[in-house]
Amino acid sequence: VPGLASASAAILSIVWVFGWIGMALGFLFITEQGAVMGGIALTTVLFILSDALFPMEAMPALVAMAAGLNPFVLGEIMIKKALIYHSPFMNLLPALIWMALIGSCCMIIVYLLYHHRM
Repeated sequence: VPGLASASAAILSIVWVFGWIGMALGFLFITEQGAVMGGIALTTVLFILSDALFPMEAMPALVAMAAGLNPFVLGEIMIKKALIYHSPFMNLLPALIWMALIGSCCMIIVYLLYHHRM
């Protein structure tokens, strides 16, 4: 099946990153209500800064650069390349590296918050 390895890598990285983002939000807020509100706020900001509402070409240069590092945008690009264009794994590597950096930062935040509370 063409693109199966690329699609699998894309889906695994998306699940991994958003899992760590959720854990970071859970550790960042004290109460469950705070974590839910923080998650809604973060999701809203990430959605607005994605290219779902406004094309990235119409955004100011600095906002478009930040939107290009948005996990929503990176995930969409990887899924589109893997499933629609059947791109090889190496074409997804830049987005996978950025997703790994975002997930690693969230992992470090979770580690620090966990050990701070102990």
